Amino acid sequence: NYKFIVIDAALPSINDLTGVCFDCSSSILAVVIPDIISLQTTSQFFQKIDRANFPLNKFELVVNMSNLSSDLEVEWVDSYFREYLKKGLIAEIPFEPLAVIKAINRGIPILQKGKSENVINPLVGLVKKMTKIPPINIAEVHISSSDDLEQAVQSPPQRLSPDPTPAQKALTTLPKAI
Repeated sequence: NYKFIVIDAALPSINDLTGVCFDCSSSILAVVIPDIISLQTTSQFFQKIDRANFPLNKFELVVNMSNLSSDLEVEWVDSYFREYLKKGLIAEIPFEPLAVIKAINRGIPILQKGKSENVINPLVGLVKKMTKIPPINIAEVHISSSDDLEQAVQSPPQRLSPDPTPAQKALTTLPKAI
C-alpha cells in the first residue's frame, strides 16, 4: 500500500495500459519545455486525451527548462495550455544544466544536496502542491473503454477555438513547414 505512486511515461502513447494509469490517477503531470516541437506534441496529446473522454482536469502543467529561450516565454506557454486545461501551470523549473549535471555526476539527487536554489525551490514547491491533491478512491474509478482509446488515436487533431491565437497558428502550420 503506497501513498504516492509515480509513473514516468515519457511521451506516452494512448493505449489500454496508459488509459488505466490515467483513470486510476488522482493527478497527472504533463511536463513541457518551451520549444515549438514540445508544445505541438503536448497539444496533440491533450487533444487525443480529450477525444478519449479522459478528464483533462486531472492534468497539471509543468514547464521544465523554463528559461531556456526568450522566444517562447513561460507566460505564453501558460496561456496557450490554459485553453486545454482551464487552469494555469502548477510549476516552472528553470534551466540550470550545471547544477543538474553536477548532481548526476555525483550520484546525489539534486534535492538532497543541491546548492542551486533556482532549481530546488520550484521542485520542493511542486512536491508540496502534489501532496495536497486528495487521493482517488479506486473503488469509484471508471476504466475507459478500448473503443474510446482507439477512436482518440485515429481521429485527426481538431482546432479548439474558432479564432486561433498566433501561437495556435504557428503550432498548426509547423508540420507543413518541415
